[in-house]
Amino acid sequence: MKIKSIKWRNIFSYGNKEESLDFGDSGTLWQLTGVSGAGKTSLLSIPKLLFFGKTEDDDGKPISVNDIANWINKKGWIRGEVESGSDIYVIERTFSPSSLTVYKNGEQIDRAAKKDMQSVIDTEILKGMPYHIFANLMTLSLNGGKSFIAMTPADKREIIDKIFSLEIINKVYEYIKRDKKELGNAINIANGQIYSLESNIKMSEQKLNELKQNADKSNEDKIKECETEIANYDVRISKAVELYNGQLALKNTADETYQKALSGMHAANVDLTKAQIEVKKIEDKIKLFEQNKCPTCGTPFTGDTFDKLRDELHNELQSATQVMNDAKKIYDSFVTYKTESETAVRQYTDNMNKILMKKAELEKGKQSYVSTLSMLRNSTVSSGEYTAIEQIIEETKKNKSEVENDVRQSNSKMGVLDIMDKLYSSDGIKRIMMRDNLPLLNSDIAQTLQDIHFPYQLEFDENFDPHIKYMGQDRKPQNLSTGEHKKIDAAVVCALLVFLKRRYPQINLICLDETVSSLDYESSSNIIAKLKELAKEMNIHIFIVSHTQLNESLFDKKITVEKTSGFSDITVS
Repeated sequence: MKIKSIKWRNIFSYGNKEESLDFGDSGTLWQLTGVSGAGKTSLLSIPKLLFFGKTEDDDGKPISVNDIANWINKKGWIRGEVESGSDIYVIERTFSPSSLTVYKNGEQIDRAAKKDMQSVIDTEILKGMPYHIFANLMTLSLNGGKSFIAMTPADKREIIDKIFSLEIINKVYEYIKRDKKELGNAINIANGQIYSLESNIKMSEQKLNELKQNADKSNEDKIKECETEIANYDVRISKAVELYNGQLALKNTADETYQKALSGMHAANVDLTKAQIEVKKIEDKIKLFEQNKCPTCGTPFTGDTFDKLRDELHNELQSATQVMNDAKKIYDSFVTYKTESETAVRQYTDNMNKILMKKAELEKGKQSYVSTLSMLRNSTVSSGEYTAIEQIIEETKKNKSEVENDVRQSNSKMGVLDIMDKLYSSDGIKRIMMRDNLPLLNSDIAQTLQDIHFPYQLEFDENFDPHIKYMGQDRKPQNLSTGEHKKIDAAVVCALLVFLKRRYPQINLICLDETVSSLDYESSSNIIAKLKELAKEMNIHIFIVSHTQLNESLFDKKITVEKTSGFSDITVS
């Protein structure tokens, strides 16, 4: 996907005058300048509005679609020409009122055939790239002015999520935390119910004891003997039921885990197959070019155009291979979960059958004492009153047993959530993804530091903690000067640009916000020269936003944003 041109009017602070930016085929370094409030931020939001119809404010909060069009003129309008593969698309959006029209190779896409034009953009142009990734690429900044090598844990988590596109994992993690909190509250309430039921049982048993004490003493020893034996059986039966319910809960949990693992394995296999097919497709294309000429028409595969196609195919192969490897890891993990849970289900089922046989024997033994006790009580205690209290106790115990069973099941679910909590935490999937990608990022940082003539070494470990060396000696971030911090941070941003372009090769436009601010003139010139080199090398358009004086001779183009008669206006030179 390559943005070729964008036009707009009546967007945020821009007025009815049509503004436009054209992006050539070669990489370009742009300087974006203007005083605060002139309209630079509004300009940077234009690509997001073009592709997604939405953006956010400086605090990251979504801006209402009704506030996007200029508040005086309304009738917001954006038109962008985009190249995707061999096709040329034109996207045209309006705000207040809202509309979306998409053209493909000069022909308007039929709304009757495809009712949702946004889905056309998502699938055919963006190729499934979600908004949060696109937004992070469009405005890559120094983490809100904070140093990469002196970040708080919260800042560190935020930048890791942006670099490695972990927002979806964070969303799952939030759901897990929410479910754990709700389940914990339910367990506490159930434990309160159990305590209340136990108190009712004790009160009823005390009343029953009073009736026994007032009963005829002639059968007291026999009644006591029966009650003792029944109590012993009850304890043994209760333990059997408890064991059975425990095994049942574990079996249900294992069944649920098995089904999830099976479903996940199938889904992961689909993703893996798709990724393998994509890699094979790209490799076949590369093999075709390796023949040096077309096998059908004999056209030689020489010249800049074919060289560019080869480079694009190799970039696509690298990205597709990474996707395939990630899919393989996920598929293998689900296969392991499936095998383990299937074995557990068989074991729990066998245990439950053995417990049921033992419980049946105990209930048969108990019943003989229950019959004898019934005859004894009928001869010594008022049958109606005694039976009523017994019924109350029995029903209360039954309710208590049901609540206790619910608590056991909830505790089993809590165990599963604890496992998922660890899996989706910073020490789980996130650490694996960072471990796989950090060596490449550290290599890019090292190359950038060398290119800008800054004699420091910097590497991030799996916790994204920085390790800095100067002349072979370790240096702590807090011992660096402000200037040294700024230079290293700027080098990290350059390396991230290379890393992200490699990860998302379809992007041809990236904005760097305040990347060289607060650097001295010579250092900022070195960074700008490096960015210009990257723009040419990676064939992308890089926008640098800064309020400080920069070496303008290093830029290919300059955009000046000013307010004219209350409306923003741009001048390209």
